[in-house]
Amino acid sequence: MRKLTAFVVGAAVALAGLAAGSATASRPEGPPGSVAFVNIGKVFRKTPRLKHLEDGLNADDEALRTSLSKKAADLKKEAEDLETRFQRGTEEYARGRRDIERRSWDLERDQKEGREAIQRRLIKGMEAAYKEVAAEAERLASEKGYTAVMHVDDEPIEVEEPQSGQIINFTDLKLQMALRTVLWNSKAVDLTQDVVDALNKEAEEPKKREDGK
Repeated sequence: MRKLTAFVVGAAVALAGLAAGSATASRPEGPPGSVAFVNIGKVFRKTPRLKHLEDGLNADDEALRTSLSKKAADLKKEAEDLETRFQRGTEEYARGRRDIERRSWDLERDQKEGREAIQRRLIKGMEAAYKEVAAEAERLASEKGYTAVMHVDDEPIEVEEPQSGQIINFTDLKLQMALRTVLWNSKAVDLTQDVVDALNKEAEEPKKREDGK
């Protein structure tokens, strides 16, 4: 299965406009009307939720592939055995063919439903991860006096395919440029690492409680 993280990063480009508390004199980081920035892709890569989701979905995908391959191999063998056991045109042969065809349709249905189930889990997991990042970004921004948080992708544009080294097509290049809606921001207003630290700390709490028992 294609790495889910890259897909998630591309789908998560619209983090913007999170309401935050108004700034006060005790919160010099964010003067009134100031905007903070979060790189969602970096947060996803440095926190465990999507890694766990990806590992689970990859395992399920592999299990589905293995199960379907075994069933397909069994059907193929039964079809070959049918050809040697019964003569074409007989009732036994026709009955066997109908059974194999029915199970082949069932196999196609199982494949379709299995893929759809994995896709649903991916979408739901992405949604939950996005909401988690957005909520933490809003909390941190409010504490620091910022009035909005925007997504920023400050990673360099890639013009070559990582594995083949071939130049990417013009459409892919335009997409990379379009996703980088912020051309520059000061690191002083970048909350990415703050969000990462907060989410990782939150993820470690259940393990610490379990270890303390």
